[in-house]
Amino acid sequence: MTNKSRLGKKVNQYKTNYNKEVGALLGLVICFVFMLGGIADYGDETYVAEPEVPVVRVTNVELTKSEIEEKIKLHFPRSWRDMIPVAYAESGLKPTAQNWNCYYNKDETIVYTTRVKGSHSTSCKKQHRVYSWSVDCGILQMSQRSKTCPVETVDEHLMRAAELSRIQGKNAWVAFQNKSYLAYTK
Repeated sequence: MTNKSRLGKKVNQYKTNYNKEVGALLGLVICFVFMLGGIADYGDETYVAEPEVPVVRVTNVELTKSEIEEKIKLHFPRSWRDMIPVAYAESGLKPTAQNWNCYYNKDETIVYTTRVKGSHSTSCKKQHRVYSWSVDCGILQMSQRSKTCPVETVDEHLMRAAELSRIQGKNAWVAFQNKSYLAYTK
Protein backbone atom coordinates (compact mmCIF):
# COMPACT_ATOMS: atom_id res chain seq x y z
CA MET A 1 0.00 0.00 0.00
CA THR A 2 1.16 3.51 -0.65
CA ASN A 3 0.96 6.67 1.45
CA LYS A 4 -2.60 7.21 0.42
CA SER A 5 -5.57 6.01 2.37
CA ARG A 6 -8.58 4.37 0.82
CA LEU A 7 -10.34 7.68 0.47
CA GLY A 8 -7.49 9.14 -1.44
CA LYS A 9 -6.06 11.31 1.33
CA LYS A 10 -2.40 11.36 2.01
CA VAL A 11 -1.38 9.90 5.41
CA ASN A 12 1.47 11.55 7.27
CA GLN A 13 3.37 8.75 8.93
CA TYR A 14 5.35 11.20 11.09
CA LYS A 15 2.34 12.97 12.59
CA THR A 16 1.93 12.19 16.31
CA ASN A 17 -1.48 11.95 17.89
CA TYR A 18 -1.29 13.51 21.38
CA ASN A 19 -4.96 13.14 22.19
CA LYS A 20 -4.51 9.81 24.01
CA GLU A 21 -1.60 11.10 26.10
CA VAL A 22 -3.47 14.28 27.00
CA GLY A 23 -6.54 12.24 27.98
CA ALA A 24 -4.49 9.93 30.17
CA LEU A 25 -2.78 12.86 31.86
CA LEU A 26 -6.11 14.58 32.41
CA GLY A 27 -7.51 11.37 33.93
CA LEU A 28 -4.58 11.16 36.38
CA VAL A 29 -5.06 14.78 37.40
CA ILE A 30 -8.77 14.20 38.03
CA CYS A 31 -8.04 11.07 40.10
CA PHE A 32 -5.46 12.98 42.13
CA VAL A 33 -7.91 15.80 42.80
CA PHE A 34 -10.55 13.31 44.00
CA MET A 35 -7.99 11.60 46.22
CA LEU A 36 -7.05 14.91 47.81
CA GLY A 37 -10.71 15.66 48.31
CA GLY A 38 -11.09 12.38 50.24
CA ILE A 39 -8.17 13.24 52.48
CA ALA A 40 -9.40 16.72 53.35
CA ASP A 41 -10.73 17.07 56.88
CA TYR A 42 -14.12 18.74 56.98
CA GLY A 43 -14.18 18.80 60.74
CA ASP A 44 -17.30 16.69 61.18
CA GLU A 45 -15.60 13.39 60.40
CA THR A 46 -13.06 13.45 63.22
CA TYR A 47 -12.99 10.25 65.26
CA VAL A 48 -13.14 10.76 69.00
CA ALA A 49 -12.29 7.70 71.04
CA GLU A 50 -14.88 6.73 73.59
CA PRO A 51 -13.51 6.83 77.12
CA GLU A 52 -12.55 3.39 78.32
CA VAL A 53 -14.82 1.90 80.92
CA PRO A 54 -12.56 0.53 83.63
CA VAL A 55 -12.98 -3.17 84.24
CA VAL A 56 -13.25 -3.84 87.92
CA ARG A 57 -11.56 -7.09 88.85
CA VAL A 58 -11.68 -8.35 92.37
CA THR A 59 -8.12 -9.40 93.11
CA ASN A 60 -7.54 -8.33 96.68
CA VAL A 61 -10.11 -10.59 98.30
CA GLU A 62 -8.45 -12.32 101.19
CA LEU A 63 -8.89 -16.07 100.94
CA THR A 64 -8.19 -18.51 103.73
CA LYS A 65 -5.67 -21.27 103.15
CA SER A 66 -8.47 -23.86 103.13
CA GLU A 67 -10.33 -21.86 100.43
CA ILE A 68 -7.17 -21.73 98.32
CA GLU A 69 -6.67 -25.46 98.82
CA GLU A 70 -10.24 -26.05 97.56
CA LYS A 71 -9.52 -23.95 94.48
CA ILE A 72 -6.36 -25.99 93.81
CA LYS A 73 -8.48 -29.16 94.05
CA LEU A 74 -10.85 -27.73 91.43
CA HIS A 75 -8.07 -26.80 88.99
CA PHE A 76 -5.94 -29.91 89.57
CA PRO A 77 -8.55 -32.68 90.03
CA ARG A 78 -6.08 -35.54 89.46
CA SER A 79 -2.92 -34.14 91.03
CA TRP A 80 -4.13 -31.89 93.85
CA ARG A 81 -2.52 -34.13 96.49
CA ASP A 82 0.88 -33.11 95.11
CA MET A 83 -0.01 -29.58 93.97
CA ILE A 84 -1.19 -28.33 97.38
CA PRO A 85 2.20 -29.18 98.97
CA VAL A 86 3.95 -27.72 95.91
CA ALA A 87 2.01 -24.47 96.44
CA TYR A 88 3.02 -24.37 100.11
CA ALA A 89 6.68 -24.97 99.18
CA GLU A 90 6.63 -22.40 96.35
CA SER A 91 4.82 -19.50 98.05
CA GLY A 92 3.49 -20.51 101.45
CA LEU A 93 0.07 -20.38 99.71
CA LYS A 94 0.32 -16.57 99.38
CA PRO A 95 -1.44 -15.17 96.28
CA THR A 96 0.78 -12.07 96.30
CA ALA A 97 4.11 -13.91 96.57
CA GLN A 98 6.87 -12.73 94.21
CA ASN A 99 10.39 -13.88 93.45
CA TRP A 100 12.78 -12.25 90.95
CA ASN A 101 15.20 -14.22 88.75
CA CYS A 102 18.66 -12.99 87.72
CA TYR A 103 21.56 -14.31 85.65
CA TYR A 104 24.73 -14.78 87.69
CA ASN A 105 28.26 -15.98 87.01
CA LYS A 106 29.40 -19.28 88.52
CA ASP A 107 30.21 -17.95 92.02
CA GLU A 108 27.29 -15.44 91.92
CA THR A 109 29.48 -12.35 92.33
CA ILE A 110 28.46 -10.78 89.00
CA VAL A 111 24.86 -10.23 87.91
CA TYR A 112 23.91 -9.89 84.23
CA THR A 113 20.82 -8.32 82.65
CA THR A 114 20.80 -10.93 79.85
CA ARG A 115 21.94 -14.49 79.54
CA VAL A 116 25.72 -14.72 79.06
CA LYS A 117 27.71 -17.83 78.21
CA GLY A 118 28.56 -19.55 81.47
CA SER A 119 25.86 -17.76 83.46
CA HIS A 120 22.96 -19.41 85.26
CA SER A 121 19.57 -18.20 86.41
CA THR A 122 18.66 -18.19 90.07
CA SER A 123 16.76 -16.13 92.59
CA CYS A 124 17.98 -12.51 92.68
CA LYS A 125 19.63 -11.06 95.71
CA LYS A 126 17.48 -8.22 97.01
CA GLN A 127 19.83 -5.49 95.76
CA HIS A 128 19.94 -7.10 92.28
CA ARG A 129 16.18 -7.19 91.61
CA VAL A 130 16.50 -4.26 89.22
CA TYR A 131 18.59 -6.56 86.96
CA SER A 132 16.01 -9.36 86.92
CA TRP A 133 15.00 -10.95 83.66
CA SER A 134 11.78 -12.49 85.03
CA VAL A 135 9.60 -12.62 88.09
CA ASP A 136 7.75 -15.59 89.61
CA CYS A 137 4.25 -14.70 90.75
CA GLY A 138 1.42 -16.01 92.85
CA ILE A 139 0.59 -19.17 94.70
CA LEU A 140 2.38 -21.47 92.27
CA GLN A 141 5.12 -18.96 91.35
CA MET A 142 4.31 -18.75 87.63
CA SER A 143 7.23 -17.20 85.75
CA GLN A 144 6.63 -13.93 83.84
CA ARG A 145 9.22 -12.49 81.46
CA SER A 146 8.88 -9.04 82.97
CA LYS A 147 9.68 -7.26 86.22
CA THR A 148 6.09 -7.07 87.44
CA CYS A 149 3.37 -9.60 88.08
CA PRO A 150 0.10 -9.54 86.17
CA VAL A 151 -3.05 -8.47 87.97
CA GLU A 152 -5.14 -11.62 88.13
CA THR A 153 -7.47 -13.48 90.41
CA VAL A 154 -6.49 -16.68 92.21
CA ASP A 155 -8.70 -18.64 89.78
CA GLU A 156 -7.01 -17.06 86.73
CA HIS A 157 -3.60 -17.85 88.20
CA LEU A 158 -4.54 -21.45 88.93
CA MET A 159 -6.09 -21.82 85.46
CA ARG A 160 -2.79 -20.75 83.85
CA ALA A 161 -0.89 -23.09 86.17
CA ALA A 162 -3.17 -26.02 85.29
CA GLU A 163 -2.59 -25.32 81.58
CA LEU A 164 1.18 -25.31 82.18
CA SER A 165 0.94 -28.61 84.03
CA ARG A 166 -0.83 -30.19 81.03
CA ILE A 167 2.20 -29.27 78.92
CA GLN A 168 5.14 -29.76 81.31
CA GLY A 169 3.67 -31.85 84.09
CA LYS A 170 4.58 -31.26 87.72
CA ASN A 171 8.24 -30.80 86.77
CA ALA A 172 7.39 -27.20 85.85
CA TRP A 173 7.76 -26.42 89.57
CA VAL A 174 11.15 -26.37 91.27
CA ALA A 175 9.59 -27.51 94.55
CA PHE A 176 8.49 -30.71 92.80
CA GLN A 177 11.83 -31.24 91.07
CA ASN A 178 13.95 -30.84 94.19
CA LYS A 179 11.37 -32.68 96.34
CA SER A 180 11.06 -29.79 98.81
CA TYR A 181 7.26 -30.13 98.55
CA LEU A 182 7.49 -33.41 100.49
CA ALA A 183 7.98 -31.43 103.69
CA TYR A 184 4.34 -30.22 103.30
CA THR A 185 2.68 -33.59 102.61
CA LYS A 186 0.34 -34.93 105.23
